[in-house]
Amino acid sequence: MTEPQENISPFSEDQVVVLKDGRDLSYITSGSPDGIPLFVFHGTPGSRFATPPDDPFVTRPGVFMIFPERPGYGLSSPKPDRKLVDWPDDVIELADHLGIDRFAVSGGSGGGPHTLACAWKNPERVFAAFVFASPMPVESLSATKGMAFGNRISYYLGTKLPWLVRYLTKSQSVAALKDTDKFINVIAKQVSPSDRAVLEDEKYRDVIVKDIREALRQGYEAQFVDGQIMMTLRPWGFSLKDIAVPVYAWHGENDALVPASMAERYSEIPEVKVRVVPNAGHLLDADPTVVEEFETALREEWRRVHGR
Repeated sequence: MTEPQENISPFSEDQVVVLKDGRDLSYITSGSPDGIPLFVFHGTPGSRFATPPDDPFVTRPGVFMIFPERPGYGLSSPKPDRKLVDWPDDVIELADHLGIDRFAVSGGSGGGPHTLACAWKNPERVFAAFVFASPMPVESLSATKGMAFGNRISYYLGTKLPWLVRYLTKSQSVAALKDTDKFINVIAKQVSPSDRAVLEDEKYRDVIVKDIREALRQGYEAQFVDGQIMMTLRPWGFSLKDIAVPVYAWHGENDALVPASMAERYSEIPEVKVRVVPNAGHLLDADPTVVEEFETALREEWRRVHGR
């Protein structure tokens, strides 16, 4: 009798699809292709390695997860002039490549706005969207009250002095690559106690180190572009009111990176369910209750669309 193997990663090998404009789009998958299709978008900065292999989030039975890397991150070709509303087109090309018709989209932190963009632009393909600790459109600095100072000032600088943000982003990426553990320790001092506990967990920290290093493999430009897309006092390129698919949102009550006050903007989405999670911070995918609620909602929406 063969002994069961342990510690086998649920993820596929690295994969790349060549898009119509010649760019490479890299991704990995988990689960069986006949499961519920779910695209999962990483944060900022981030990569295809953003989720731990043993995270309950990626071991949902009957769910096929696709983890693509945005332009300039990991193995994906850069696209310096990209807009938030461009990302849904890349996702559609990848879905077509994989033979997927209808699918759900999800993203945490910097992946949240990209999730909402897909829900807005492709309602005929996206059947539901799930966001965790997502930034929201900001028109004034007053909307960033409660946010860590570094993130809050980025909205002003990104709008008025993008050249300075570029310099700061470059300096930050150099520091992150030089001593990633030290970089994570600096972040840990700015976040909630629950997030700090996650960042201090050795196993989770190893994943974060790998993710940051892969995210910055090509340099800092992708992170800078992400910031210009999401962290300025400019519109996103679409209205939340025009999102025509169901949206589920979770936000930590004690999130210091994206304050819970931002969750008020979700009310603009016609069909949305929002839960502010008590005593939680930014890293909601580490919360088993949130993961369970997400899975339940995903399966309910799949049954709604397919009648089973």
